[in-house]
Amino acid sequence: MLHDAGFSNWVTTAHKLCKEHPIGNESEIDSFLNLECEPMKRMLKKKSQENFKTTWLTDISDSEKQPKLRTYKKFKSKLQFEPYLNLHNVKIRTAIAQFRLSAHHLRIETGRHTRPYTPADKRFCLKCNDNLIQDEEHHLMLCAAFVNQRMPLLQCAAQYINGFDNLSNTDRFIQIVSSENTKLLTALGTFLIDTAKCS
Repeated sequence: MLHDAGFSNWVTTAHKLCKEHPIGNESEIDSFLNLECEPMKRMLKKKSQENFKTTWLTDISDSEKQPKLRTYKKFKSKLQFEPYLNLHNVKIRTAIAQFRLSAHHLRIETGRHTRPYTPADKRFCLKCNDNLIQDEEHHLMLCAAFVNQRMPLLQCAAQYINGFDNLSNTDRFIQIVSSENTKLLTALGTFLIDTAKCS
């Protein structure tokens, strides 16, 4: 009643949410708002979450809008809590988070800040002589400068990822970085810490 009289109350907020997260036309929204409070809250919550997930996935997939997320979108396809965040070792947890979020010192990132600007396709690795872009995949899977540090990580990955030896380097990279296995995540973090010391 108050809402209909122009006063702002919980119905006004619910009405606004129904329009932001389409549930139907005006008459369907009005009938929806006449539901008991709990079913309405559940429906609004579900619709809000669905819309957020859709928007989130669209945003991280847009390389023009979010170029920094070019690697993140390779392995992050679900909006969920990441198991590496449960690791007890703070240094390992931090190393993985920074690597996944491109908050590191690889040329693919540092090249964005050089003057003159270094185009992404010219941000070559300075650690090896392979003339390859120093991005996250190169660092983790290919860089010849880290063959020894990489060995324990790859052995661990082969133990916990089915068919690991038959995967392409890109698929290996995705499987390692998105792993839920604590031992493999610890090996990943250890590799990242060890290779950061060499930078």
